[in-house]
Amino acid sequence: MPTVIAQNQAPDASPRAYDPLRRESPRGTVLGFLDAVHRDDYATAMQYLQIVPSKPKSVSMDLARKLGVVMDLKYQGRSVGLSDQPEGLLTDSFPVDRERIGRIPSEEGAVDVFLVRVESANGIPVWLFSREIVERVPELYAQVEAPTIAKWMPGPLASHKFLALSLGQWIGWLLSIPAAVVLGALLLTLFRVPMWLYRRLKHNVEDRIWKERYSKPVLLLVSIFVNGFLTFFLGIPLPHRGYYFRVLTVLFLAGLGWLGLRVIETAFERVRTRAVASGYASTTSYLLLSQRLIRVLAVIVVALLIFGSLGFETKTALAGLGIGGLAIALAAQKTLENLLGGVSLLVDSVVRVGDVCRIGTQVGTVTDIGLRSIAIRTIEQTNITIPNGMLASQQFENLTGRTKFLIKTTLGLQYETSTEQLQRILLGIRSLFQQHARVEHDSARVRFIGFGQSSLDLEIFVYVMTEDYGEYLAVQEELLFKIMHVIEENGTTFAYPVRRIVVEQSSETPKAAAAASQNS
Repeated sequence: MPTVIAQNQAPDASPRAYDPLRRESPRGTVLGFLDAVHRDDYATAMQYLQIVPSKPKSVSMDLARKLGVVMDLKYQGRSVGLSDQPEGLLTDSFPVDRERIGRIPSEEGAVDVFLVRVESANGIPVWLFSREIVERVPELYAQVEAPTIAKWMPGPLASHKFLALSLGQWIGWLLSIPAAVVLGALLLTLFRVPMWLYRRLKHNVEDRIWKERYSKPVLLLVSIFVNGFLTFFLGIPLPHRGYYFRVLTVLFLAGLGWLGLRVIETAFERVRTRAVASGYASTTSYLLLSQRLIRVLAVIVVALLIFGSLGFETKTALAGLGIGGLAIALAAQKTLENLLGGVSLLVDSVVRVGDVCRIGTQVGTVTDIGLRSIAIRTIEQTNITIPNGMLASQQFENLTGRTKFLIKTTLGLQYETSTEQLQRILLGIRSLFQQHARVEHDSARVRFIGFGQSSLDLEIFVYVMTEDYGEYLAVQEELLFKIMHVIEENGTTFAYPVRRIVVEQSSETPKAAAAASQNS
């Protein structure tokens, strides 16, 4: 008789013989038992049960067959997701030699399904279905009802099997996918009818956002639920159902992430719209960066959930992300430099989307501030991207923040201009600046600054009080025309460079010069 391993006995770390029935772990026991049942190999299946040796073999084989039916049709719990370790799951509150793998509903209440770890006759620790659940198999089997699909399935479809599934089950399984999509669409339509009536009464047009952003991910989620519900009526064997539900779980998490990204996008758009309407347009860039960071975080969370549903240890994945992040940080210093540069741009409020900037030799409007680069549309209407890390090493000017524009130029008058003319010109330009409504009077000045190579130089220094670059150009043009008028009124004009060339002629005649050159 197999001996139960003591509760306080430490697991033996020494290598042991391989169990041909794969009973070394809870997962191996459950999958091996179901595989044997689906092959109608009940002589093998009975070896996964903790049965009293005195029972007849025929009775034990019948118990294995009935337990297989109960597991396929009524079992609630994990199958492919069970522990694959010889010691089982050590984090539960049960003894180390007992593992609860799920439940089977009954008329008296749910019955826990336990595996026990015992030592077989040849000394190999194996997991078996506990004696308690085996003794209740006849009772549970009596309460089992045939799957819905089996009641109307023709005999040939029920008798012919492929991969432990009858042809009828394969057909029903394949048809359940489009049927779930159709039923999901009908459910969403029924759900949206009262919402549509409410919007019509309130003259709300939010249905466009539903159609463009939410309809597809929500349809995917509802279809997955409907398909999982339909699967229970097909009587699909437990291992197939376990693997299929893993696929559905991955699709559900992906759809949930898809919907979450759409919700994040809509929420941030509304916040940005309200911020602009409330006069907080400067927060737009912060919101864009926050949206991207949250989207990246959401993708990472969904990816970890998917890995966890596939049986991977998420703690190990997080540790791997930490080590991998360190390696990536060392190998991608430029990328991190650009990332930190983008964050500092927004935190320091150096630039916002829509600002006109001069970066190096490029002038244009900022269209986007990303995690890696800043996008600019130049005045030639071309799009360029500049890595954020390069902004620290280039000349960067934000032209949008200006409240006034400077006109600074030098006028060169011809040297024939008299002192009286020059003084009248200075007074006329100063009077022009003081009378103009768009000129900053306190800082405006015009001075005679020196004698140039071919001109008398006057320096013009004046601020135009406007934030609009187009208006600044118009005011500058107006002032320059009036300055020209002042100069012309005083009888002088602008100087232009003059180069005087003096040619000296020799006193010797050409013949004498030629003779002198020959004698030499």
